Amino acid sequence: MAVLQSGDQVKERPTSQDASEGEDA
Repeated sequence: MAVLQSGDQVKERPTSQDASEGEDA
């Protein structure tokens, strides 16, 4: 899970697809 290193996305949701298209968007 490389997305966990972003921090900005993982603070919302640890799930990459949820953070990329859901919370972060």
